Amino acid sequence: MGFFKSFFSQTRKPEGVLGAFMLRTMNPGHAKLADWGMGFLSELSPARVADLGCGGGRNLAVLLERYPAASADGVDYSSLSVKKAAEHNKTAVQGGRCCVYHGNVSALPLSSGTYDLVTAFETVYFWPELEACFAEVRRILKPDGVFLIVNESDGEDETGKKFEGIIDGMKVYTGGELKAALRAAGFASVKVLRHERKPWLTVLASKTEKPEWEERPMKADYRNWVPKGMLTGFAAGSGALALGAAGLGVFGKSKGTRALAALAGVGAAGCGAFAAWCAYARGQFSYDGKRKLSRQIVEGTAEYVTLPDGGVGLDVGCGSGALTIACAKRNPGARMVGCDAWGPEYASFSCELCEQNAAAEGAENTEFRVGNAKKLPFADESFDAVTSNYVYHNVMGTDRQKLLLETLRVLKKGGTFAIHDIMSPARYGDMQAFCDKLRAMGYERAELIDTANGKFMSRAEARTLFLTGSTLLVGVK
Repeated sequence: MGFFKSFFSQTRKPEGVLGAFMLRTMNPGHAKLADWGMGFLSELSPARVADLGCGGGRNLAVLLERYPAASADGVDYSSLSVKKAAEHNKTAVQGGRCCVYHGNVSALPLSSGTYDLVTAFETVYFWPELEACFAEVRRILKPDGVFLIVNESDGEDETGKKFEGIIDGMKVYTGGELKAALRAAGFASVKVLRHERKPWLTVLASKTEKPEWEERPMKADYRNWVPKGMLTGFAAGSGALALGAAGLGVFGKSKGTRALAALAGVGAAGCGAFAAWCAYARGQFSYDGKRKLSRQIVEGTAEYVTLPDGGVGLDVGCGSGALTIACAKRNPGARMVGCDAWGPEYASFSCELCEQNAAAEGAENTEFRVGNAKKLPFADESFDAVTSNYVYHNVMGTDRQKLLLETLRVLKKGGTFAIHDIMSPARYGDMQAFCDKLRAMGYERAELIDTANGKFMSRAEARTLFLTGSTLLVGVK
């Protein structure tokens, strides 16, 4: 652990032999992350750029190549990083397009109002007094300049948090924490963006209220219910097993080896079949695809959510906010609250993503909070309507009828409910008896609507997509 800690501590301030090795690994190791973050600068044409915490200098080189008419300066408080970054960009330094300075971000050796773009890749974790450092970045930016932060951890993934205990002085921030600190430092506009599958984070900040990138139309990103990583994982597994089967078949001579080859072949076929299913399902569920099944389900469920003017509705397990936003748009005089536990098992969904989607859709009558369906953080009879879509079947080890009662607990008397899920007997038990129970408890109405009989999808689609038993529970308390 001593060597492990010593090595990774070099990420903060590389020094000596270990630091030189760390810088060599940083350049290629952070390349995909940095390029992803720079992808959000597609329409920017800066004349002067500064890269803070420039490390081994790879990102300086990319910025110089990306903006051939610009100059780019680097700053790092590691003397070794300054040396290596200058060496990596030797031609640009000699040609006067690049300077690399030794300095601290809390007192940058750069002139005020000079830079069109300031970047910080994998470095703000180590900045002391974050708000003061952000204020210093704001000082060196031109009035319409842009500050780009790119982090490998969104402050919520377990791996990122683990490194806080390994590297002294490291603090992993959530998108919300970075946004708050930037606002406190005087930045007028802040946009938080997340990677589709990984816990990567990009933050764009500007001194102006309406920067150019804010005025460009935003597009909601509700994410696909079948993650792309699942598709690529099974496809890669199929390929690897197929190669293994071929190798064993060619070179294997014993019965045992031939049996392993056959087993690998069966595994390759299985992984390939599931990869094909993932590709089909992603196409069906895509919000922008031809079928748009997810959109049909969400908007169809929202039709059953009715709120009075001034009322408040709740969406349990809101994911990326699709149903919350659909209900909010159908009830413009009311407000919708979306809650979700989010967490590492659903890393592509988050509160920030919900907020971005609401902004893209112009749904200002929304709010998103952390909450667990097993024990909702709301008082009895708090909401005028409650809804949910394909959530409770994912909650393992819990009586799902009890989950329904917990959701209905926070519904006001006379409020409406519309809960959509795979309510098969194996998952939910006797749901007709549950409806009878609700009516016996005094509910005005409780009924089940089969949504796999052509309402949202056909029987064949339901079977193929493992959605057999999809049902809406609707009524009035």
